[in-house]
Amino acid sequence: VEVSQVLFNLINNAADAVRELDRKWIHIVGTRRIGSYIVSVIDSGKGIPPAIAGRIMEPFYTTKEVGKGTGLGLSISLSIAKRHGGDLKLDNNSLHTKFDLYIPEDGTVGSALVQGLDRPGTIG
Repeated sequence: VEVSQVLFNLINNAADAVRELDRKWIHIVGTRRIGSYIVSVIDSGKGIPPAIAGRIMEPFYTTKEVGKGTGLGLSISLSIAKRHGGDLKLDNNSLHTKFDLYIPEDGTVGSALVQGLDRPGTIG
């Protein structure tokens, strides 16, 4: 359940980020690497500016206007990922905004999470 909250938060953030764009899309891609599953949430945004990329997972840091976000979503999501032996990372090498959620292969959370995500999915 906690890991699904991470995905919900990432998808919700992506939806907020693309809301005003002409080309709106969100891809959810599940992949398997040795030892872990990776669920990537990629949106049509231009990415996170390097000047703030290092801070976006800090508690109470937000780029949203006042009253639109608490600045806790990514911080809590990172904590949840780590609690399950995984990680949450921003991929700054992507042309668009991309977050990668790493979940260890040896846990039940990992195998349950990736079922159905073996093919790219698109929202929007």
